[in-house]
Amino acid sequence: RRTIGSARDDRLLAGAGGAFAGSQNGMNHDAGPVLVAGLELRQPWRPGFLGRVALRVEGDYTSQGLSSSDNFVSGDVKTLHGAALVSVALVERGRFASYAVAGPVWSRVSTKLVFDAPTNQTPGAGFDETTHETVPGVALGIGAGWRVRSVDVRLEARWMSMSTRTQSTTMVPVILSVAIPLHR
Repeated sequence: RRTIGSARDDRLLAGAGGAFAGSQNGMNHDAGPVLVAGLELRQPWRPGFLGRVALRVEGDYTSQGLSSSDNFVSGDVKTLHGAALVSVALVERGRFASYAVAGPVWSRVSTKLVFDAPTNQTPGAGFDETTHETVPGVALGIGAGWRVRSVDVRLEARWMSMSTRTQSTTMVPVILSVAIPLHR
């Protein structure tokens, strides 16, 4: 019986889920979609701890709507992330495996704000502005996977923190993904 990670276990990852706002002050953020793709490199034949460690390189896209409490400001935040994560197997039992992930994240944040003051007849009272910023961050998460034939179906939750010019923001992506082996 083959358990998760019992042979050369390089995998392509693809997934989707939802991104939930953490501490983003000043605006109300909606939950939005997240799409993930990546490559995981693992060498389970290594002895001890190294056999439980994998390197994961991935990119993802998130989008969240935002608005002010008075509805005069609305818009969205679209973010492209690149991450170099280390994944450590916690428990492996038959077709089930749990793991933790952590690592640095680089994010390209595009924020669109639409200002709309419908009761104000002042010219220029309604306009929009989009800003772009590349910022560093960190991701920490935990997940579980189930082997279904040769692929893994995984459910993962992360906490991500990014430092923009004006503040630190966090989000919590929850992702359902499929990991497809590159070697048989």
